[in-house]
Amino acid sequence: MTFKELNNFFKKEISLLYSDNEIQSIYNIIIEEKLNLNKAQVYIKNNEKVPKIGYFINVLDKLKKGIPIQYIIGKVYFLNTILKTNQNVLIPRPETEELVNWVLSSEKKNKKIKVLDIGTGSGCISIAFKKNRSEWDVHAYEKSTNAIKIAIFNSKINKTLINFKKFDILNDKSDNVFDIIVSNPPYVPENQKKNTSKIILDFEPNEAIFVPNNKSLIFYNAIVNFSKKSLRKGGKLYFEFYSENLIKIKHILQKNKFHNIEVKRDLNEKNRFISAIKK
Repeated sequence: MTFKELNNFFKKEISLLYSDNEIQSIYNIIIEEKLNLNKAQVYIKNNEKVPKIGYFINVLDKLKKGIPIQYIIGKVYFLNTILKTNQNVLIPRPETEELVNWVLSSEKKNKKIKVLDIGTGSGCISIAFKKNRSEWDVHAYEKSTNAIKIAIFNSKINKTLINFKKFDILNDKSDNVFDIIVSNPPYVPENQKKNTSKIILDFEPNEAIFVPNNKSLIFYNAIVNFSKKSLRKGGKLYFEFYSENLIKIKHILQKNKFHNIEVKRDLNEKNRFISAIKK
């Protein structure tokens, strides 16, 4: 089977699960992962036979079962980091890269500050912070034992020194005080499961995505309350959030004496990120 034939075979076999653009992206990831060939190199070899064809057929069988490509190859690229992934952690999204870039561009370089990532999961936010701001004292809290093991592993392979702590934001307390607190907590209401890909529902940790319909702001309330003692005066809070909750989250911040509230849209032009300064 040639590279061109393999590409077309992928498009035919998983067209019910993915769009053409997604299939092409998956194909490129797999080829680069196994054969170390980029898109231009593959194009040149289009009519050549694919080596190790059994590997690609095996991957295709897993894709047809709905297993995300990031779990199949066991890693994901996030900004300038490579992270291990499995079904214990949420696959980092491009929107979260936007959040990290917003924080990095908003904060001065070469400034020693203490930063906390709440609900670190794979460690993508905290590790990206430390890689791009080595002078920062970065802390990461996570409730899941399995997730924090992966985050610690990812920190090691990216050679970043981060203070990880098993921590439940809904129940635990901390004596630390931070200059910045960042969080991408679970925020999608459970009633949105009907509009969510079966791939996500079947394979990614749903507790890292969804919240009860009647408690959609539970983590935002908890983190803002936590910030009363654990964020310094003049410190900054950053959230990623569900666009429908913008007004409610603004209200939570305002009633808890946060000011200079700034809202930022994602690449899809949806309200997705918010920051505020503690009075």
